[in-house]
Amino acid sequence: MDKTLAAMLDRADADPQQGLPTPLVDAALEIVNDVTLSYLEKQQQIDTLQQQAKGRELELFGEVWESLHVITPLEEITADDGEQSIGKPK
Repeated sequence: MDKTLAAMLDRADADPQQGLPTPLVDAALEIVNDVTLSYLEKQQQIDTLQQQAKGRELELFGEVWESLHVITPLEEITADDGEQSIGKPK
């Protein structure tokens, strides 16, 4: 095994929070995968959960946001972004 990879795996194994439950992240990922919600609704619900997160769980929300952006079609993202700016002062 590559020494760099081995060192990275050793650090991960040594993390005391490794394997702890992450209920807020789990709930956020369910939102990401909910096809009944719009992109804007997903953003709002995930943001609410992220505000409750602390420590390692808060760090994991970067992966939640990345997942949301990867699976959402660009057209939906830009449509919802335009919706957010309607009626807001520039």
